[in-house]
Amino acid sequence: LVKFVEAYHDQGIEIEAITPQNEPLQNEDSYPTSLMLPEQESELIQQSLGPRLEASGLNCKIWCFDHNWADHYYPEHILNNTAAATYVAGTAFHLYEGFPQAMTNLHDKYPEKEVHFSEGSEFEMRGAHQLVNIFRNWASTYNAWVTLLDTTMQPNAGPFHPTSTMLELDVNSGELIKRFEYYMTGQFSKFVRKGALRVESSTIGNTTLTTGSSPPPPDSLVHVAFMNADSSDIEGNNQKTIVLVVVNLSPNEQPIAIQWNELQSSNDII
Repeated sequence: LVKFVEAYHDQGIEIEAITPQNEPLQNEDSYPTSLMLPEQESELIQQSLGPRLEASGLNCKIWCFDHNWADHYYPEHILNNTAAATYVAGTAFHLYEGFPQAMTNLHDKYPEKEVHFSEGSEFEMRGAHQLVNIFRNWASTYNAWVTLLDTTMQPNAGPFHPTSTMLELDVNSGELIKRFEYYMTGQFSKFVRKGALRVESSTIGNTTLTTGSSPPPPDSLVHVAFMNADSSDIEGNNQKTIVLVVVNLSPNEQPIAIQWNELQSSNDII
């Protein structure tokens, strides 16, 4: 793993973070997996990966776990081991089992450690709602998986049949097709800058659900807000910017009123 980071560094590419093992609790004969129990990952980080990565002098973080919300006992075991935790910057999560609330639970126990969402794709309006849940539950990142396949859903090594991706390559024309999820994700990525801080946003009226453990009311407006860390807005003007992403889960337009300090704005959201 350290040689991997060094090889990219030698080509001028800096790796932000690595995890010791993708989905360490997977142990399937039909799928390329490698079972690694939390005791084993903790030992690997403490005795080998952590010291070697530190000795390399490379500015690359270690995120532990890299698996489902439901199994948050796994990173807790590692972070409870002080000797291993000293090398661990944060925890990476997937969405295939469990709920986003697990990230908040982990953050509350280890507030000095980062929380990241490292694998999973969300679709349609329910996906936009889930992205809001992910960020409201302390995730610093969202990595969509997978972002591009062709129109025959290839390449895919299995064993699972893939869903449509946000980008698709037409095998006949070579055209790149941008699906709804491409634009939905863009409502976050176009406006929220790297290094932004999530700021508290609250609702009067319909309650914004933050746990993701049950569906929200069908007429809800769910939302998440950020303050960009740089000193310029989208047009390059020299000022701090607040970004508010609002998701309308109703099929109808709804009125929305926004208040920030002394500033107010009212409009209809589609």
